Amino acid sequence: MFNVALVGDAELATALEQVPGSVVDALSKAVTELAIGLREHVIQDKLNGQVLNRRTGNLIASIKQESPIVDGDKVSGEVFSDSSVKYAAVHEYGMTVSRVSSRGKPFTATYPERSFMRSSLSDQRDMIVEKLQAAVVQGIRTPLGATS
Repeated sequence: MFNVALVGDAELATALEQVPGSVVDALSKAVTELAIGLREHVIQDKLNGQVLNRRTGNLIASIKQESPIVDGDKVSGEVFSDSSVKYAAVHEYGMTVSRVSSRGKPFTATYPERSFMRSSLSDQRDMIVEKLQAAVVQGIRTPLGATS
């Protein structure tokens, strides 16, 4: 006959109860860092020559980053252009405008897509996934006292 006794079972149960909160905390920190990095990439790279050239600085000034939003076990971050620059969406998605001139002649103007937000997210996708995965692992290990 075998007798098995688990030593430290109460401590393990307590540590496991802390895992969800610890994961959310680690993800919140990672999302903050990632959003800051994404915003910097948009401003320093995409809006300074890679996609668009800086002219007035208004579009750059409109790029914002929100603190992480925690809703239960969900953590989200946001990088966006505020509504102060009306042409941001035109650059991001492109647009075709058909009008009639003041002389009564129809004309069409096409503005090509010059994605600076979505392309930045695409550029950083792999790094974002890696950092979020690492944050989850860290969030699980921290309350368990695990290292590495």
